[in-house]
Amino acid sequence: MQLMAYVDWDWAMNTEKRTSMMGMVLMYGGGVIGYKSKFQSIMAHSSTEAEFIVMCDTAKMILFFRSLLHYIGIEQSDATILFDDNTEALLMANAQQPTCRTRHMDIKHFTLLD
Repeated sequence: MQLMAYVDWDWAMNTEKRTSMMGMVLMYGGGVIGYKSKFQSIMAHSSTEAEFIVMCDTAKMILFFRSLLHYIGIEQSDATILFDDNTEALLMANAQQPTCRTRHMDIKHFTLLD
């Protein structure tokens, strides 16, 4: 029994503000224990940035649910798997550092990777 997360997005779906729709779901033991779907509060400049923002928001939710599971005595010794379909966002997250083209995201979103 392992906590797992799935994320997806729709870049610039909101035609008025050009914000992206994001969605995330957390699963444990084959069932959904948390989910969220909303428009992002900031305008992403690329699909990679939109997806990376969703991944960071999901990471916050993962930390909350891991602490909740710990509190009720269910330890999560393995890392939580975060499933995503954007190769560039995954490469950026796995590199644990922004590129020269994504430095503007450094302070807000890369703090979770430390």
